[in-house]
Amino acid sequence: MKNSKKNVSNHKKHKKNLAREKDDIFKKMEENGEEGDKSKRYISYNVRLTINLGIFILCLLIIALLFNYSIQFQDERKISYTESGVADYRVWLKENSSFPGLKYLGKQDLDNHNYAYVTSLIDKIEIDYNYNFNIEKNSNIDFDYDIVGELLIFDSGGKNVFYSEKYDLLGKKSTKIEESKEAKIEEIISLDYDKYNAIANNFKNLNGLDTVSYFKVSLVVHKQNSSEENEIILDDDKEISVTIPLSKKSITIDIDDVAISPTSQTLVNKEWKVLMNEYLVLLIVVSLIAIYFLIKIIKLLRLLHTKNSTYDKYVKKILTEYDRLIVESKTLVDLTENNIIKIEKFEELLDVHDNLQTPIIYYEVTKHQKCYLYVKDNNDVYLLQLKAVDMENDNNEKK
Repeated sequence: MKNSKKNVSNHKKHKKNLAREKDDIFKKMEENGEEGDKSKRYISYNVRLTINLGIFILCLLIIALLFNYSIQFQDERKISYTESGVADYRVWLKENSSFPGLKYLGKQDLDNHNYAYVTSLIDKIEIDYNYNFNIEKNSNIDFDYDIVGELLIFDSGGKNVFYSEKYDLLGKKSTKIEESKEAKIEEIISLDYDKYNAIANNFKNLNGLDTVSYFKVSLVVHKQNSSEENEIILDDDKEISVTIPLSKKSITIDIDDVAISPTSQTLVNKEWKVLMNEYLVLLIVVSLIAIYFLIKIIKLLRLLHTKNSTYDKYVKKILTEYDRLIVESKTLVDLTENNIIKIEKFEELLDVHDNLQTPIIYYEVTKHQKCYLYVKDNNDVYLLQLKAVDMENDNNEKK
């Protein structure tokens, strides 16, 4: 009987001490203007998993948006264009008795026979160049062009060069197409045939050599994109060349437009490019954040399958050693309608059990994460919360 009274007395003292400690804590919180130590505030496993998943998904959405702004992929595109170049010429004649009243001769006669020209009758040679460019879509393209002449003196076999000299016959000129599909270049150049023929004859006579001489006149066209939006790359040169023999009594003129004859080229473009560097930097930063939260999510999910953590070992030890005192429950007492007295250690809960002779109830809140152990005495609930996160933090601090 005395022991019974003594247990009840100890129990009442213990309740008063716990209540006093509780009041002291609340007073300190009020004095500090805080509701508690936020660094110790517990966030449940489900809430942590939900927060991490939410941040990860948000990062993925931002990544998709930044990816669209910073990197552009261009699918295969086929863009066709045609270019053609032709040259025509007229040989102007000096006054002569062979062709009275005739000022010039063209490339062919009325029967489409190519003319051969007597060099002593040639006054000048006039060359007409025509270049046409057409593309299937509106584009912005710059064209630079000039007409250059090159005097070439070869050996008698026409393979080895004795002498060469270049002449700028027109000067650099340019044209462009803006949001258009077509460009045209039309130029006429007049050559003093006697001037270049005299140079070739003087070289031949001065050196007493058998030579083959030509004067090659070329329209050179260089084209390139004038805006970054153009999908095609145009950086090649095209030429229309007219070759005029020198140091001969009679000549025929040859037109070389093979390199620029009407053709159609299909360009296939497949590439990706960075549009704006600042968006790319943000993309990298957000990607690293997403990877960080993905790792956290994986760790949280792995906890659900972990059975050898400090938390699991501790709970298993309690349930095994104190099996006679503990009752596992599938339901949890309503904590809102009872006076909750929080217990810090399991040993203290054992003291309450010994005093009240009431079974310890075990309730699993989240598997491998959190559980409640409590003793109920009327409206008082002596509650011990065991949380994996607290044990992890304690272990990290010890390390």
